Amino acid sequence: MWPSLIDKAKQGGLDVIQTYVFWNVHEPVEGQVRTKRPVPQPRPFLFLLLPLCCCDDHSSPVLWMPLLSRRRRLLLQFNFQGRYDLVGFVKLIQAHGLYVSVRIGPFIESEWKGLPFWLHDVPGIIFRSDNEPFKYHMQRFTTMIVNMMKSEGLYASQGGPIILSQIENEYKNVEAAFHEKGPPYVRWAAAMAVGLQTGVPWVMCKQDDAPDPVINACNGMNCGETFAGPNSPNKPAIWTENWTSMERRLSLYRGGAAAVGGLTHPLLNPTRQMHWWGFIQGREYRFRTQFWLGLKQSGLLGEKLKIYTPDGSTQVKWTTAGISTQQRLMWFKTTFDAPSGLDPVTLNLGSMGKGEVWINGESIGRYWVSLKTPEGQPSQSLYHIPRSFLKPSGNLLVLFEEEMGDPLHISIDTISVTSVCSIVSDSHPRSLLSRKKRPSVDLQCPGGKAIARVDFASYGTPVGDCESYAIGSCHSVSSKAIVEKACLGKGSCSLLVSAKQFGGDPCPGTSKSLLVLASCH
Repeated sequence: MWPSLIDKAKQGGLDVIQTYVFWNVHEPVEGQVRTKRPVPQPRPFLFLLLPLCCCDDHSSPVLWMPLLSRRRRLLLQFNFQGRYDLVGFVKLIQAHGLYVSVRIGPFIESEWKGLPFWLHDVPGIIFRSDNEPFKYHMQRFTTMIVNMMKSEGLYASQGGPIILSQIENEYKNVEAAFHEKGPPYVRWAAAMAVGLQTGVPWVMCKQDDAPDPVINACNGMNCGETFAGPNSPNKPAIWTENWTSMERRLSLYRGGAAAVGGLTHPLLNPTRQMHWWGFIQGREYRFRTQFWLGLKQSGLLGEKLKIYTPDGSTQVKWTTAGISTQQRLMWFKTTFDAPSGLDPVTLNLGSMGKGEVWINGESIGRYWVSLKTPEGQPSQSLYHIPRSFLKPSGNLLVLFEEEMGDPLHISIDTISVTSVCSIVSDSHPRSLLSRKKRPSVDLQCPGGKAIARVDFASYGTPVGDCESYAIGSCHSVSSKAIVEKACLGKGSCSLLVSAKQFGGDPCPGTSKSLLVLASCH
C-alpha cells in the first residue's frame, strides 16, 4: 500500500511527507521490545536534556459470530512491525526521493490523541504537564524514537530524509488549564527535544511562545492571514497545517452511476495544485446472510484475542446466526473473493452503525455510518480496501459493531475512475524536487485508461473549481483546442501554465490559472 501512495504523492508534486508517531500503537503495553530492527534503549532519565469465516461455496457466503470462551496472554512489546514499521516507512519515502517531517509529539491531538492506556496506571501521573512521572515516560519514548532514526542514519544531518521534527502538539489550546504547571512543561519539552541533538530543527505547532531554538508553527485556518509569524528573527515561518476550509466532500454518493469526488492532495497546502477524480459505481458483490446472535462484553476480549486476524479467529468458537434480535458490541466474520480487474475496491457499510473493520487482519479503519449529514445521509459509507491487502480468494472480513447495524446489506464494490481534473495557477511555486521550472497541469487516467474527451478547459481566470466551473472574465479562446491536442488518446499529459503554451497572454498583468476537466475511457 505504501509504495503506491508515496508514488502518487510524488506525482502530485509533494516534496515532503509528514507522519505522526503513534505512542499507543508502538507501546500498547509497557514492556519488552520485539522488533527485527535494533532499538537503542534510552537512558532512564535525562532531565533538562533535550510513531467474516467460512463459506460452503463462493456464491453464498455466511457470516458467523464468536463464542468467546478463553483468553490468551498477550506478549508485552514495542510494536514496530508490519504497518507500524516506522523506520521502514521513512526509508521507503527516502527511496522515492522525498523528504520526511516526523511529528513525534507524542500527543497527536483530536485526530488520535495517542497516549497509551497504561499511562493511566502510573502513580501520580498528570498528562502533558510539569509532572515528573509523565515527563519521564514522554522522554523515554521520544528518546527511543530519535535513537531509532539516528541508528539508521535517517536525519538530514546524517544524509537522511528527515528535515524536521515536532515535539508536543497544539499545546497552547490547553496550556491555561494546567495553570502554573503549563509553561514549565513547554520549556522542559523544548529543552529535552533540542538536547537529543538530531541536527535538524524542532517545531511546536500552535505554540506562539515556543522557546528558542524551537520554531513556533501555524496550525489552523488561513495561516497567511492569521499567523503572526515566527517569534524570533532567526526562525522561518512554518505552517504545519493550513486549513483554507474545513473538510469538504466534492460530490455526494447517491448510488447508481452518480459521481463520488475525492481529492488526491490535502487542502492543507494552498501552494499545490488541486486534482479531482470522478468515480462511478462498478460491479457490486453482495453478501447473502442471516441474522446473528449477540454476546455481552465480547468487544474487549475479542480485541485481546485478536480475533480479527486469520490466526486469532481460530482461537474462539464461532456460531452461525439464526433468527434473533440485534444487539450492541458484536463481532462478525465472513470470507469473500477479490473482485477481478484493477479498479479500486470499497466496502459499502451503509447499513452499519459504528465500529471497525479488518481485512485479512489488516485494519482499514473505523467507521461511523450512523453519524448523519444535515441531509440525513451517512457521512461516509464507502471504505477503501487496498488491493495489496487482498488475496485472489478466501479473504477474511471481520467487523466489530458497537451499535446495531444491519450486516445483511454489506457489499464489496468496485469503483471506476471516469474523469480527472486539475486547476493550477501560474503563481504556484514549483516543487523542490521537480525538474520543471514552471507550474503545470498534469493529468493521468488510471488503470490503462486514456483521455477520451476534454470536457472543459480554460486558461485565464476560470471561475469555480473541479466540481463547479465556468469561463471567467479572462479566457484564451484556444484553451480547449490546445489541451485536446496535447491530451486526447493519451494515458497522461502535461501542460505548462504559461502564455507561451496558449499562444499569447489573454490579459497581461493578471495572474492566470489553467483549469482542465477530462473524461477517461
